[in-house]
Amino acid sequence: MLWKSHTDRLAFVAWYLLTFFVGLNLTFIFCYGRILIVIRRQAKVMASHGGIAGSTIAQAQSKKTKAKIVKTMILVSVLYVVLWSPGYCHNFLVNTTTIAKVGDVAFYIVIVMGYLYNCVID
Repeated sequence: MLWKSHTDRLAFVAWYLLTFFVGLNLTFIFCYGRILIVIRRQAKVMASHGGIAGSTIAQAQSKKTKAKIVKTMILVSVLYVVLWSPGYCHNFLVNTTTIAKVGDVAFYIVIVMGYLYNCVID
């Protein structure tokens, strides 16, 4: 994009980074955190309705479910950070310095990495 001033360009880069990188990671963490809270509540309800043996089984199942959700949350968040960070760094360099250009080889590499994230997660 062509910007009229350097300040406009920096404001765009800051907004873009905060919205699409930091914001998405915070959304991942918030949503998976809410899922964990609901699972804990459900486990407590199930444990209170069952006997001692049912409680033990429900607790074990709840722990397994929590572990799977935490693993998924970590996987999604880490893959997002690892595969999209180069793209955001390249975007930052393109908009703030003359080191990187939109059509260079690094541009295409970071685009492929971003699309790879979508292929792995979907």
